[in-house]
Amino acid sequence: WEEEYWLVVEEMRHTVAYLEWKAMWWHGQAHRRTTMDSVTHQGLVAYAKCQAHLLKSLAASCIGKWGPVL
Repeated sequence: WEEEYWLVVEEMRHTVAYLEWKAMWWHGQAHRRTTMDSVTHQGLVAYAKCQAHLLKSLAASCIGKWGPVL
């Protein structure tokens, strides 16, 4: 059982790391496309920022719940 426990803990760490990485990726996507009208650009920036915020929040929630074992 101990091996399975440590495998689950490692998967939890990977999950948090992935969520944090993906949030940063979305943050970087916010201003990548510039050849479009202003309204569309603002919408894409807002979407990217929203996705980044959601993923950061999810990572923080996981850390809050899993913190004692991480």
